[in-house]
Amino acid sequence: MKRTVIYSPGANVWRVHPAVNGRLVGELRDTENRRVAFFALAFPEGTMLWEGLTVDEQWWTGIERVEGDLLFIHGFVSPDMPMHRGITVVDIPTGKQLWSQPLWTLDVVRGRTLRVLTDGKEYDPNILVDARTGEEIFGEPEQTNDSGAEWWTGVTYPEPVTVERCGAHPLGAVVLKEWNSGEIVGPVEMMDLPEFFVAATAVQRKLLGISRLEHVLAVVEKKKGKIVHDVVLAREAKGAVMETCFVQKGTLVYVQEKKKLCLYRL
Repeated sequence: MKRTVIYSPGANVWRVHPAVNGRLVGELRDTENRRVAFFALAFPEGTMLWEGLTVDEQWWTGIERVEGDLLFIHGFVSPDMPMHRGITVVDIPTGKQLWSQPLWTLDVVRGRTLRVLTDGKEYDPNILVDARTGEEIFGEPEQTNDSGAEWWTGVTYPEPVTVERCGAHPLGAVVLKEWNSGEIVGPVEMMDLPEFFVAATAVQRKLLGISRLEHVLAVVEKKKGKIVHDVVLAREAKGAVMETCFVQKGTLVYVQEKKKLCLYRL
């Protein structure tokens, strides 16, 4: 397996959901054409499963959640209201849309049973439906959990810390020296893993007298005490950015220049 796998879809990688059942699902946004599409990669290999999936609502839509083999996509009540409404369910292994209901809102997922909120006014707005068909279920909800192992227990997100706290860590001092700690803007994102130390932050740079903000990321191998992976996430950052990466199954996942989804095997 390559040390770094790069997926370049040609649109902004807007959101990446951690892998569930060995599949990484993401959301792409073409801001010029106001179009949203979804994709899925095998994880951690990074091989393409499918891409270019769209739903009826082309722009005001996004990932609601992932449960087991199912991707739930939401819409909005209206463009000027952030409340979610609408459910589209996709079978992740195949990329096939199973069903869609624009007037329902996802409430609770219980295995293969969903509790949804409807627009019903003369009856109970809460109903139970089958997750794969959207058909209403009468009686008690299924108690089995179809999502497999709890994926979130295997995901590590960086912790935002001050420059001083990062510098107090021996390996944090290594990356701060590389970046020039006096030029750092905002907090530092830090992950202290068993074999690696990962950090990311925004750094003020000057080139030909012009100042710009770069968002940078570095990986230090603890055994060597040296930086083994050093990248610029954005050369024209607008400010300090948080939650830029995560680690899952020994793989660092991050987005570079908004256009490249990178999987770096630690």
